[in-house]
Amino acid sequence: MENLSRARSTQFFNTFSAHVHANAILKLLGFLDQGNLVDIATFSARALADVDTTLRTVRYDAAGPAIRGEEDIDMLRSVRSKLLLKLKPIVDLKQDALTQWESFKSESGFVVVARKLLEEAQLSGKGSDYATKKPSSTPKK
Repeated sequence: MENLSRARSTQFFNTFSAHVHANAILKLLGFLDQGNLVDIATFSARALADVDTTLRTVRYDAAGPAIRGEEDIDMLRSVRSKLLLKLKPIVDLKQDALTQWESFKSESGFVVVARKLLEEAQLSGKGSDYATKKPSSTPKK
């Protein structure tokens, strides 16, 4: 009971809960039929949102400095990457998102597409708006 109370508290924060949740979803995705578009998108969107929110919280507190170690950040980034790699290629995800919207009015597919596109943009190294690593201080020629 104590753990449940702590988990609901605004004073307690645990990065492992987001990691465990994302890993559970990752395993669940392995059991789902690939034709079950809405469930896959919904579970994926929730797990990715949880990891992303936790990453933002881990990186900065109200004063700005990092409040957790690099191990926590690496652990969360790793499970996030695994989740995104488990998903279909972006072209297929876009088509699935349209099908989900037209058939079920579910927006989860669009959320997953947006998160996958953001990941691809971050990994491309072509911009710094949402870079996951600090840009170098030496300008490129």
